[in-house]
Amino acid sequence: MQLLGVTAMVIAAKYQEIYPPTIEDFVYMTDDACSKSQVITMEEHVLRELDFAINFPTPNYFLEVFSRAIGVPDQPHVISGAAFLVDLAILMHQE
Repeated sequence: MQLLGVTAMVIAAKYQEIYPPTIEDFVYMTDDACSKSQVITMEEHVLRELDFAINFPTPNYFLEVFSRAIGVPDQPHVISGAAFLVDLAILMHQE
């Protein structure tokens, strides 16, 4: 289970982060319970099982990250208003 969890973290980090931690960093986090080659093999297995169908981040995720970066207060009415505009823009883009 630890190998699967670490592998999922590796995949997520590669997908989400600009500079993801190395596989060696993840192996270190497991206190060498699994090797680099085991993580690579499991990564291949997981991605094949998913048929490489990994979803992309949503615009609302970027809204959340951007809001935190510019210091928008974490108030529901502020975030919901911005989320509404993002959803409206998506709908207009699809037409």
